[in-house]
Amino acid sequence: MRALATAPTTSEDIHRRVRALVEADGVTQAEAIRRVAAQMGRTPSSTSSAFYAGKRAAEARDADADERSSGGRRQARSG
Repeated sequence: MRALATAPTTSEDIHRRVRALVEADGVTQAEAIRRVAAQMGRTPSSTSSAFYAGKRAAEARDADADERSSGGRRQARSG
């Protein structure tokens, strides 16, 4: 059964926007956060917090996808 796609959260959207600016324009992450904050009418501080929340969500989603594709959790090797 296929999971339904959900709309990105604000933090996921901010993470995507910041990464796109860093990759496309070659600006620093801090500058990209400031630009996204200005575009969205947010403070740089709240935008930075949302960026890192979105980053954690993306990392968790990627780890979950890796776990599903490998057939479950991998056991740690001893020795």
